[in-house]
Amino acid sequence: AKRALPHLFGKELKQVDLTRLDCKAFLQTLTPADEVVLVGGDGTLNCFVNAVYPTPLPCPFFLFRGGTGNDFLRDVTNADKSRSIICINDYLQKLPTVTVGTQTRYFLNGIGYGLDGKVCEIADRRKENGKKKNNFGLIAFKELVFQFKPYHARVTVDGKTREFDRVYMAPAMNGRYFGGGFKSAPEQDRLGDTLTLVVVHDANKAWTISHF
Repeated sequence: AKRALPHLFGKELKQVDLTRLDCKAFLQTLTPADEVVLVGGDGTLNCFVNAVYPTPLPCPFFLFRGGTGNDFLRDVTNADKSRSIICINDYLQKLPTVTVGTQTRYFLNGIGYGLDGKVCEIADRRKENGKKKNNFGLIAFKELVFQFKPYHARVTVDGKTREFDRVYMAPAMNGRYFGGGFKSAPEQDRLGDTLTLVVVHDANKAWTISHF
């Protein structure tokens, strides 16, 4: 949060902890004249979105680059790292959902199945054990070399089902990036009405490792 202060010079500031906040109740205290800056990365933004969406935002909301992967900011700023803060209201509309079992959640960047999902699981476990920084590429490389086995997958898109052998991953992408800069869906438009499904399949391990 301290790194964001120079960008907010001259404004009356009130700092709150998102993890200890009733976000919907907080929205009710805001007026159109207020401005809110979320300091964090993809995890912070996903946490906020799932706490308030689809409640309309009553004032301008901004995101300040404070995460490790920052795939959302990388996408909406076209990888311009000089733009560390950006208004996000337009991007928090018409969000897609993912349902696993009985739980449904909104998502911003993508939903990983296969290797990318496994990497996220390992990274989350490392965070729980006190590892604050994770190199997604390195984790993926180690999984490919030592552990990961590709799947047979049945994929249904728009009512049409196809089957794939030796599937390494099949992310459904709302943005272009995941994993801290892996540009898996270069033509995806997060302001559009469709998702991009990327299926990496029928490749040998050496090819997959070299591309990672």
